[in-house]
Amino acid sequence: MEKKAQVEITFHWIYVLIAGAVILLFFVGIVVKQKAASEESLAMDVVQIMESIFTGASVSEQTKNFIDTSSLVDYPLYFSCADGITEYGISGLASVQNTVDTIFAPSELQAPQLILWSLPFQFPFKVMDFLFVTASNIKYVIVGESGGFQDEFLDAAYDAEERLRIDVEEVSPLMIDIIKPGQAFHIRFIFLDRLSPQLPESVWTLDDNKVSAVVFSADGRTAEYYEKKGTSFQKMAGKSPVSILSLGGERDAAKYAAIFAGTVEMYDCTMQKAWWRLSYLIDIYREKLSSIQEYYDDLYASEAPFPERDCRRFYQEGGVENNFAMLLDNFQRQSSSCRELSLNCASLQQTAAALEITNNRAAGECLSLY
Repeated sequence: MEKKAQVEITFHWIYVLIAGAVILLFFVGIVVKQKAASEESLAMDVVQIMESIFTGASVSEQTKNFIDTSSLVDYPLYFSCADGITEYGISGLASVQNTVDTIFAPSELQAPQLILWSLPFQFPFKVMDFLFVTASNIKYVIVGESGGFQDEFLDAAYDAEERLRIDVEEVSPLMIDIIKPGQAFHIRFIFLDRLSPQLPESVWTLDDNKVSAVVFSADGRTAEYYEKKGTSFQKMAGKSPVSILSLGGERDAAKYAAIFAGTVEMYDCTMQKAWWRLSYLIDIYREKLSSIQEYYDDLYASEAPFPERDCRRFYQEGGVENNFAMLLDNFQRQSSSCRELSLNCASLQQTAAALEITNNRAAGECLSLY
């Protein structure tokens, strides 16, 4: 009888332990699920705040904003773009999609501070503001020379009134080995004339995804993207090179965008948003052109051919060789073709340049279009 009682007591305690473990695991599961749900909810709130900050920064023309993200330093942020839709967020937790703003950023960021820089894209009139996203621990290394662009970019990265700046360093191709990565999360090399065949030894030990390069052609009209493979560079997958369509000048937003975009896809996809915006603006300027034409038709109420100083020659068919009516029609047709296939975008640059010339001519004695 005593042995039977002892066995019953033993089974009783085993049952209690099993039941207790089940109850404990139940509550642990609830806590884990609640923690995961809280993290996802918090991450979504953070991403939505980021979206508001990015939108505000993108419309603050020619400004830099330094955003403290020290509370998120342990969470990697990612950026991508496909089919005209930009997606960004906290890896594995939350993300948002954006179909309007032109955001050029690395594929991944993890830093105590984000840097947001907005520049207007003129083509030839202002199309929109480009937003460049980078971080305090991303290092940019300019290698080579190209008509003073290296000095311009260094000056643009730092203004005397700013307390902080983008980390940019300029070196000659022969001195590239002096580069020290330090605590940089990522190093982006900017080659202005040709790619260096060998990586500096100081970055050999870095992970391949921590080093990349953008290589501009001699005229600055195209760019190719490279990634680190061991001790050398190799081209990134995707269409390459990308075309940089702009009218040049200082702080060329299209060229700067190629520096801050992480990949070929990021650059091409985001530029498609600019071409969509351009098509809407062309419609607006065509309406403005109609109003100007009506104004001058009333002013010069005559069936005679255009007199020498008749301003109508700038605005309608039959006037000057590159009149606004013809140029805007071409611009609209070319922008539509560009949106369908990026390879068709090259003709846009010639038309934009012609529009700028005609607008400057008209402004000397008549109403300008923009």
